[in-house]
Amino acid sequence: MVPIIQQYNIPNPETFYQAALRISPHITTTPCPLSRLLSDATGAKIFLKLENRQTSGSFKIRGVANKILSLNTSERSGKLIAASTGNHGAAFAHIISEFQLNGELFIPVGITSVKHKAIQKYGIPLISCGDDCVETESAARIAAKSDNSIFISPYNDIDIIIGQGTIGIELLDQIDRLDVVIIPIGGGGLISGIAAFLKQVKPAIQIIGCQPANSPVMAKSVKAGHIVSMHSLPTLSDATAGGIEPNAITFNICRDLVDKYVILDEDEIFSALRHLHLKENVIAEGGSAMTVAAVKKLGDELKGKGVALIISGGKIDPEIIRKIGDSNAKLDRA
Repeated sequence: MVPIIQQYNIPNPETFYQAALRISPHITTTPCPLSRLLSDATGAKIFLKLENRQTSGSFKIRGVANKILSLNTSERSGKLIAASTGNHGAAFAHIISEFQLNGELFIPVGITSVKHKAIQKYGIPLISCGDDCVETESAARIAAKSDNSIFISPYNDIDIIIGQGTIGIELLDQIDRLDVVIIPIGGGGLISGIAAFLKQVKPAIQIIGCQPANSPVMAKSVKAGHIVSMHSLPTLSDATAGGIEPNAITFNICRDLVDKYVILDEDEIFSALRHLHLKENVIAEGGSAMTVAAVKKLGDELKGKGVALIISGGKIDPEIIRKIGDSNAKLDRA
């Protein structure tokens, strides 16, 4: 049984440290360099937590590794099923391949080609289903239940959340003074894990979440007081787009522990992508770039503070990279 902190209904810090030890042989402790350009522009100390350099290309492998390694031998020997728009799928496929397990991955129709290729290389069975991540996850859960398989959720699972939260442990080791962490939000597993850990060990740390204006589902849900169903538009931050599963445990954590939400339009995300790629030499995807866009939007609020930006993943469509490098290119409108 996972120990629970009554106030927020989340695991205590020791659980995160145990997870960090469990997954350490299978992940990378990612670098967290100071961005001199962003620091000089804001008067803050801005650090880039480079999860784009993580094993499998994103932070997602932390949660997947923790979940699968937490299963007993009998559970791990059966079929494991996951659903993903890309990064969770790549992490799932990587662990399935590493441990030679029986896995099956459901993917939505229309995921980006770069993420599709990242999954295909592992050779696990892929099933295309649904136009939205919630539809795909629902189909995968039904399939898992029908044949008594185990569903590996991208975010709605406490072991997944704890695994993502191990980033918080590394941040405290890497940054002498940490005042603010800015994090992209999709289903909320990443921000829930980091917030759940940091708010217990250093409650004064401010947790700021970023979402695209074309799919601000968690921010809208928190404002409404319940998980909302809404149509998402195409966005450069494709990894964070789509709905949230009904009764997702991440909703309550985000409601209680995220201090602020920043909503970014597509021009702001594209400009931040350009900054990362051309000025920081960081190959990152749209979700990662939202944290940089948020820095520019928050302005003087960050002055004098130690700020970590979670650069969550690095899988980006080559066509977007081409546009980033073309000073005359304009962002296509949906």
